[in-house]
Amino acid sequence: MKKTTVLFLLSLLSLSTALWAQNDPKDRVVVQGKIKKAETKAGEELPNGWRRGGEGIVNLSLTSLNQNWQAQFGGNNNLLAVANLGLFANYKQNKFTWNNDLRITYGFVNFLDRQSDDPFKVRKADDLVMFGSKAGYELSKKLYAVGFLDFITQFSPGYKYGTDSIGAETRTLVSKGLSPAVLRLGAGIDYRPSDYFSIMFAPVSFRGLIVSDQAIANQFIHGNAAEDSHPLVGKKFTPEFGALLQAKFKKDLGKNINYESNLDLFQNYLNSFDGTYVTWNNLLSLKVNEYITTRIESNLIYNTKADVNLVEAGIQNGLQHRLFFGVGFGYKFGAKP
Repeated sequence: MKKTTVLFLLSLLSLSTALWAQNDPKDRVVVQGKIKKAETKAGEELPNGWRRGGEGIVNLSLTSLNQNWQAQFGGNNNLLAVANLGLFANYKQNKFTWNNDLRITYGFVNFLDRQSDDPFKVRKADDLVMFGSKAGYELSKKLYAVGFLDFITQFSPGYKYGTDSIGAETRTLVSKGLSPAVLRLGAGIDYRPSDYFSIMFAPVSFRGLIVSDQAIANQFIHGNAAEDSHPLVGKKFTPEFGALLQAKFKKDLGKNINYESNLDLFQNYLNSFDGTYVTWNNLLSLKVNEYITTRIESNLIYNTKADVNLVEAGIQNGLQHRLFFGVGFGYKFGAKP
């Protein structure tokens, strides 16, 4: 399974590299004998051809306490590092558009617990591989017929930590590459009233949940169903059909201030509409200079089939929330999306 995970991730990276490597002379202009990227002003129609670019950001957080810092005041030395890489390759030819995005996020926290016999600990803080592709055909100035495909998984193993009867730390594997993973595809209508807002409705959509590791599938914590022949054995693949609604907003609110919001709603048609999935991601970027940006991220997830409490027996539903604040060192390259 490790080989399968590596091959899949390499395939995604190869696809993004191939899209990036294509060259289109229409995407460049000559100014005073120099070649530079052509820029498109707000409200101006994008030129035909490829537009490629991306951004790499590393967010750091450091807490350092000297030996005189008293334990009752709380706190441990720790280093948090989260790296983000985003790539896009968008194509336009008259009324046809094709947008491709790849996002990779990985982070860890390394902390020193002075009260433990094993003080140095490294744990995963963030882990995401997300690829999306959407092709559209212009029906009118603001309306497109679209087909889409997206895939979400992670890189490395994730654990549930606890303690045994004598106080020693324990850990249980609860996730890894392709466990879980979600594949979605479908077709619908995309309404784009402006260059910073769009809303897509796909009444015919497929959602496939993959839990490739059988031991993880048998825990039933990611929403996978049980095998018909054995209720204690989890399915490695759980298909669902339903409707998808997506709303996207991305706009500069002021000089060096950018806000991005993505709302995703999926409702399963099967089994009396059993299965509701809501994801709402928000990002506020405050740019200090060309290379330094302050990022505030908020991620809300609601999944009626996922278990949010791994301690209590049974499936415990609830709203999942992640809030991140950090200073990032990054670099943008290529054209604007």
